[in-house]
Amino acid sequence: MRPAEYLRSLIRPWNAVLAAILAVGLPVTFLRFTHGLSAVTHLSDANPWGIWIGIDVLCGVALAAGSPRAPRCESCHGAHNIRRLSDPLSPGPLHL
Repeated sequence: MRPAEYLRSLIRPWNAVLAAILAVGLPVTFLRFTHGLSAVTHLSDANPWGIWIGIDVLCGVALAAGSPRAPRCESCHGAHNIRRLSDPLSPGPLHL
């Protein structure tokens, strides 16, 4: 197989998707390691790290492990009588 034929054989839909992911992921990873985590998360004293850590610990670990009982947004929102956006009684943007 000639090199030109080989390169043409690499053009597939999934390769294009992976190339797009790499095109976004590599610069973000570079930014993260050269300028710190706050450069990509925009967390600071004004936007507390505690929220990030809380969501990651409470939800992220269980979700990453594949737990069907992992806490979701509705877990806390239901306790505080906050309704889903799809609920007709919700004051959210879908029902303004």
